[in-house]
Amino acid sequence: MYHKLAEKLVVVSGTPGYSPAIPLAGANSVQVEWTLFNLTGGTTMSTTIAVQDSNDQENWTATLGTLVGTGTSLSGAGYATFQYKQIAAQYVRLSYTASNASGTTTAVLSSGMNTMVM
Repeated sequence: MYHKLAEKLVVVSGTPGYSPAIPLAGANSVQVEWTLFNLTGGTTMSTTIAVQDSNDQENWTATLGTLVGTGTSLSGAGYATFQYKQIAAQYVRLSYTASNASGTTTAVLSSGMNTMVM
């Protein structure tokens, strides 16, 4: 099932953002897609998305199953997709971070997630 998680979300370095929790409801894999529209603030900037899992929606872990693809970090505008398999938790969410070695970075992005059985 597809879930739209962020629409032109602004993420500022030093302040991670999080999507709502998505119940897996029998699924054990997720495919994440995201678009970075804008990244400002310096010369060594990047933004990263991570999938976190939880059984109680209180304790979130970023150590999931097998990652397929390499689209978890972007340093310029673009589109990326990646997939996690073998998730054993009941819920997942996305964590958004922006970073810059020389100051504050602001990222504008959108994201979505497909849950599936694999």
